[in-house]
Amino acid sequence: MSEQIHYAAEAPAMLKHIQDHLRRTSETVQEINWRIIGRAKKRLKLHESIRVMKMMYGWLNIGTQKQKMGQIGVCPCCGEETETQHHLYTCTNETMQQTLKDSIAAAKTKLVKQGIPSDIYNEFIEQICLATRVEHPDNTYTANRNRMNEIREQQSRLGEEAFLKGFLHIEWTKALNEVWTPPDTDSEGKKVHKKDPMEQSKVT
Repeated sequence: MSEQIHYAAEAPAMLKHIQDHLRRTSETVQEINWRIIGRAKKRLKLHESIRVMKMMYGWLNIGTQKQKMGQIGVCPCCGEETETQHHLYTCTNETMQQTLKDSIAAAKTKLVKQGIPSDIYNEFIEQICLATRVEHPDNTYTANRNRMNEIREQQSRLGEEAFLKGFLHIEWTKALNEVWTPPDTDSEGKKVHKKDPMEQSKVT
């Protein structure tokens, strides 16, 4: 109940800001999986949460922000005239490119360890690679290509940079829910109840 009260008090203004930020309609913004974003933020330390929010809403102290304050906004790594947030992912500097590739590989390893189905984690990594212009490290066969294309189409409704900023469409969770298998027992052999992905995305 407290979460619902908190949502009612703050959500309208926040959604209006995000609608303007992403340049999307209110209906489209409602398709973002806000519940999952909130759950992910709760696991972060305060300084990590603040930095993630700056990344999501374009408040990082990069070239475009510096230019607003009358400072030089050149990328310090490659000399690009204006360092935008998206440029952080596409900078041609060798170290930046290698760091990006290492991060993508680490993300895939984590998704595999978490037991995410191969079709979904491959599509997730593929979308990162497309947005950052990096070759997919292991572009394996996708069994349910049509379903993954549906996810890609729905995600594109949120805008070109929404994915890299962490604004994921609820369709990701729906697809995960379709193939999710609940565990029967814990490590001690006791029966456990675990919410499925869709349940975890609901405000209760």
